[in-house]
Amino acid sequence: MSEKWYKLDTAAKIFPAISDTNSGNYFRVCAVLKEKVEPEKLKKALEIALERFPMYAVKLKGGMFWHYFEHNDGKPLVREENTNLFDTVNTAEHDKFMFCVEYYERRLSLEMFHALSDGTAGTEFFKAIVYYYLRLIGKEITNDGSILTNEYEKLVDEGQNSFGYNYDENKKERIPEIKAYKIKGTTYSNNWVGISHIMMNVDDLKKVTKEYNATITEYLGSVLLYTMQERYYDKKKRPIVLFTPVNARKVFDSTSLRNFMLYIRTFLDMNEGKK
Repeated sequence: MSEKWYKLDTAAKIFPAISDTNSGNYFRVCAVLKEKVEPEKLKKALEIALERFPMYAVKLKGGMFWHYFEHNDGKPLVREENTNLFDTVNTAEHDKFMFCVEYYERRLSLEMFHALSDGTAGTEFFKAIVYYYLRLIGKEITNDGSILTNEYEKLVDEGQNSFGYNYDENKKERIPEIKAYKIKGTTYSNNWVGISHIMMNVDDLKKVTKEYNATITEYLGSVLLYTMQERYYDKKKRPIVLFTPVNARKVFDSTSLRNFMLYIRTFLDMNEGKK
């Protein structure tokens, strides 16, 4: 990294302001291997991968008027996974890094603060970590070009704020916000996060989505809205609103490894009757 500090991208600016112990705004990606994880090899794999992704070797600093990223010369944390998922990673324990790599038995996980990147870019980083780890434990695998490793040249716009680069103030449109129905749930002590795992065959799922002429994301979003309707249906209530993240890189031909996602808002008005 030629610069010692740089600005947050357009989407990243909101996360330091809204994040606290109740809502950390992290995302998580995982991979399950065939053998138990070797922690020391995993640490080495992370260090190698981070050389290819220098925009993540940073710490968050607070300026007089705005937050900014500063280069971090410390060592990123690799630890055994505990029961407290999405634990705060921007602490002295993590040497101020805003991500953490964890392992448990055969599972590898990456938890990352959303100010660094979105799920698409974070997954690219995670793929490189897994690739280097498999190489270090002696697996004979080759990179077919689908993994960003050190032998592939870094593109200029990998660190680009693609929101600002593609923004056209002449095409902006103000869309009124609709007050949505607030779904109430159970709050765990200490804001503990629970995760439900659902296993399904992707090929079978694709067959079903094809029947409805929908993508997997569209179909699962519809199932979620239908479930919410069945559970909370009441004509007097406000509409149920679903925000679906969309990878904007495909639309704007970007290779940015920072945040670059947009949202599609879907409204289900319960005043119109059950769908």
